[in-house]
Amino acid sequence: MSTPVDQAVLANITSNFALDADFVRGALHGNGLINDTFIIDCQTAAGSRRYILQRVNHHVLKTCRR
Repeated sequence: MSTPVDQAVLANITSNFALDADFVRGALHGNGLINDTFIIDCQTAAGSRRYILQRVNHHVLKTCRR
């Protein structure tokens, strides 16, 4: 993991997902041109897990509205 990011913000975002794991740390992953991708390390009773979260750039990928 390289680029530092606000761990409290990532922990808060992670809490909105049903991961059944405790947030340990996270970091920006890669250098996408459209979306931001984060790799999240979490801990469960069975061991560690790693998740990928992606923030979609809605300025580039606009949703269709009817």
